[in-house]
Amino acid sequence: MHFDNHTERKRDATSDEDLCSETREQKIDGGYMMDQLVETIQSTRCIFMDNGTRNVEEPTTDFTKIDVVPLQNRTSLDTEEPSEIYVSLSFYVALDGKGEIQANVDYDNHLKSIRGYTNELGYFDVVFDRHPNLNYNYLETYTPCLHLIKEAIQHYSSAAKFRNADVPLNLIVSQVSGSGAFSMEASFESASYTSRKQSLSGTVFTDHLGTHIQTFHRKFEATFHLNEKGFSKEEQTFAKAVFSNLIGGMGYFYGASVIRTELYDSPLGYWYTPLYTAVPSSSFSPRASLWDEGFHQLVISKWNASITLDALAHWLDLMNVDGWIPCEQILGSEALARVPREFIVQHTSNANPPSFMMTVDSLLDKNAIPEAFLRRNASNIFELNPKTLTSGLDDYPRASHPSVEEYHLDLRCWMSLIAQVLTKMAKTLAHEDEIRLESWKKQLLDFSLLNKFHWSDQLKYYTDVGLNAVDVSLVRPPRRPEDAPNQPESHKVRKVLSSVSSKPVHVSHPGYTLWTPYGIRSLSKQDALYMKRNTEHDTPYWRGQIWVNMNYMVVRALHHYAYLAQSGPNSARCKQIYTELRSNLIQNIFRQYQSSCFVWENYDDSTGKGQGAHPFTGWKSLVFLLAVGTKMNYIL
Repeated sequence: MHFDNHTERKRDATSDEDLCSETREQKIDGGYMMDQLVETIQSTRCIFMDNGTRNVEEPTTDFTKIDVVPLQNRTSLDTEEPSEIYVSLSFYVALDGKGEIQANVDYDNHLKSIRGYTNELGYFDVVFDRHPNLNYNYLETYTPCLHLIKEAIQHYSSAAKFRNADVPLNLIVSQVSGSGAFSMEASFESASYTSRKQSLSGTVFTDHLGTHIQTFHRKFEATFHLNEKGFSKEEQTFAKAVFSNLIGGMGYFYGASVIRTELYDSPLGYWYTPLYTAVPSSSFSPRASLWDEGFHQLVISKWNASITLDALAHWLDLMNVDGWIPCEQILGSEALARVPREFIVQHTSNANPPSFMMTVDSLLDKNAIPEAFLRRNASNIFELNPKTLTSGLDDYPRASHPSVEEYHLDLRCWMSLIAQVLTKMAKTLAHEDEIRLESWKKQLLDFSLLNKFHWSDQLKYYTDVGLNAVDVSLVRPPRRPEDAPNQPESHKVRKVLSSVSSKPVHVSHPGYTLWTPYGIRSLSKQDALYMKRNTEHDTPYWRGQIWVNMNYMVVRALHHYAYLAQSGPNSARCKQIYTELRSNLIQNIFRQYQSSCFVWENYDDSTGKGQGAHPFTGWKSLVFLLAVGTKMNYIL
């Protein structure tokens, strides 16, 4: 854990050093984050390997709290063959900003506790337990940036302790080492908490944690009714693990994005602001995404609408006067260290689909609430099909030649959703804009206009529209006579092998061979760009892989036409596809979880095997919403 003050200083947004020191990563601020920890039991799972051939066991980390403070952490390691395995666990306390910490060491150089102070938390203590037959070391040092903590520990690991008087102390590490099954406990206790009768440790911690676990199980069943709906214990355990990792990944960030506008030649710093949000993968991608968060909160809102409303309010506080919100929130040194530099700067001309509107719509239905993402680089000669990152579909093929005459079908669908939700909100609030919004909604829901722009009589389905060449390829330019013999080969570039349409045409992507036993492919196997690299270095991303968020929206639409809409000629067929697709998704993701203990970023369309980032709880938790409706024919 680490603590910081929200100290603002002027900086050059392009400076790595300032980006490192000024942005803020996940932190606990004045008990804000602690209030949410009681919502779930969070376990951190790792697999230790002996010579790369044998599973040892996994350490688990449990948290609990009493009121706001104290906060208790227990990390336990169990092993099957204790005599052969020696493991070290490290717990650190770090400051990110103003404040102070100091080590409290007993007679034999054992770190008993850490006393600290920040303006937000006041005085506090982090108290460690002690057990016989274990080895203890501690480290006092300075780290210039929080994402360098691991390096600092490794650098000074040969010393039992280290203290450089020339630099301020902002990092203290407690290390516990031993063989076999053992645990370490760290209790965070505020000096202002004067009414507690005993420390939250040992059996008191165990009893208190047990109470929270039982409360969680009861609330989980009362909310989602999985046991009532006939799901097995294994399936319920899977659902709880997915949900717990999603809500347990909620974080509190503070900092400023780096943005670029058309008015300035160099990047600028956005304003400093807090952000309470979930993240797609706290270990792989510790940053927030506007596109992902709409799907995250669809799930979380079913558990606790107040958490979702809080997250929505934080995201909306990021909106500028033009209604724009930066797509990616890369706040803090850890996030900055994991994000390629070219993705850090957020462009005001780019925006994500408004997936939040699905969450807002759901909240409105429960009475729980007291155009610009089309930007593609037409001049990029290294991409087979210029990406549309802001659409959320990244390298999904669009018209081969970006232009202002391009129309994206998914953009129109998202705009339609915005209009419907805003109209519903205006009616709920009796707002003066209700009539204007109703007119906007009717226009966007007008099928004659949808057909005019996106329906192809020849293809018999709706498509994107744009300037397109049907045959493009990546080729490596031939070596030139003047090139030196040892000169590296040139990068592959795009070569257009067919004519480019002189006016916008319907961009064909076959609608068949999308079905698999594991879910709907993101691109047909018959498509010319199926599983093709977009550059010689970029692996395919939305070109055939199975993505849960896309499949969730397909299942949701099928459910609508099967059960909710007026009976139509295809309702029976929609019901059959809905049932099969939902079952295929749930069973494959559950099967992959059982075999790997992970939910994955996406799934292979040929084998169903998980691939990409892991754990990737984020929108994979949407499978949980599919599951809870299984026995009652509805989607939450």
